[in-house]
Amino acid sequence: MIILNRIKIFAAIVIIPLVFWGCFQKKEVAIPDRRPLEETEARKPADQTTVIKDVEQVEEEDIKQTDISRKERQVVIGCMLPLSGKYQKIGKRALNGLEFAVYNFNNRNAGLFSAKLFIRDTGGTTEQALAGLKYLAQAKAEAVIGPIIAVDSEVQKAAIDYNIPLIMLSNKDKIKQTKNFIFRNFLTQKNQVEAIVSYAVLRLGIKRFAVLYPDENYGRDFMRLFNEDLLKHNGYISAAAPYDINAVDFSDYVKRLILQSADFEAVFIPDIPEKAGLIIPHFAYNDIRNIYIFGTNLWHSPKLVRTVSDNTKGVIISDGFFAEAEKNNVIEFSESFETVYGKKPQFIEAVAYDTANFLLETTTRVKERLFLSISEGLKNIEGYEGVAGLKYFDDSGEAVKSIYLLRLGASGFKEIK
Repeated sequence: MIILNRIKIFAAIVIIPLVFWGCFQKKEVAIPDRRPLEETEARKPADQTTVIKDVEQVEEEDIKQTDISRKERQVVIGCMLPLSGKYQKIGKRALNGLEFAVYNFNNRNAGLFSAKLFIRDTGGTTEQALAGLKYLAQAKAEAVIGPIIAVDSEVQKAAIDYNIPLIMLSNKDKIKQTKNFIFRNFLTQKNQVEAIVSYAVLRLGIKRFAVLYPDENYGRDFMRLFNEDLLKHNGYISAAAPYDINAVDFSDYVKRLILQSADFEAVFIPDIPEKAGLIIPHFAYNDIRNIYIFGTNLWHSPKLVRTVSDNTKGVIISDGFFAEAEKNNVIEFSESFETVYGKKPQFIEAVAYDTANFLLETTTRVKERLFLSISEGLKNIEGYEGVAGLKYFDDSGEAVKSIYLLRLGASGFKEIK
């Protein structure tokens, strides 16, 4: 038994790190195989050695005690993602980002800290999310990342009851903050509006705006936030018009906008790129030229590049991540991620990576007694600049972020610095 334990220790300390080192020296690495998952189980890829253990694969002694022969202090975080069901593609992309952050953390902190990620599949349902959170609390995860997309208030309440910090990856639900256990890191409508309005008013000197928006909650919320933020910057909306979400002909809607006022300097259109591509040419048809067009992260698509006319001063959008950004941390992250997974990271991978990386750094400082709790650390780390813009969390639990502004050109989008 003693010999067997020593063999396990040698494998954990020497062989596995060497395997990872060897994998990351290759320029071409196969994309990890994400095979169909069982109902509540997230398994590690069969063709890629990983630093991740599923919580059901962790032996009981791994949770109860730390091997005294190892100097690294354990950092245990959980994650809850939709690895099956409607949103499984998004969940698996987020998992890539989390795994990559854990690998990099272990590589940076070898001999000091060793992180483990316990994974639970929510299936996109509240019931599975609640069961997963209970399991992770019993497994003594120090914090949990997720759920992703929509987060039911029951899940937030359960995290508070378990006294476990929860960092949601969602922009749809309000934070139910009562005891500083609930946080959120995602790209919100408020983030985007603040970035657009600030740039348009303070950098471009625009004061008069028109807004053409879909007549649904998404469009109405953007319209409300845009108006509120403009008022803070002494700007105003001179014309606004909603349109039917099923519309394909926008000539009458654009004319309706122009009849209200034709003196606007910019137009904001919060909708998908296909709709934006149909709307924008109508301004030139109605002799409204030399205006700025602003859109949301949804416009970050090749579809828009092919349809937008040249009769504008510029098409500008906000986004939470830009893989081609000329920032050292983004360049390093994008290149190394593409080497491992065979494709460039997008926003989901980047925001998951940021969240895990920030959380792991926080837990180490708690273990070093620089902070009393993870919740305190999440709101007080200074000088952090994540690849998806994360800086820190404010007192309400919302992520304070830098938002990317991108300008559309003939060859695609370029970052505005």
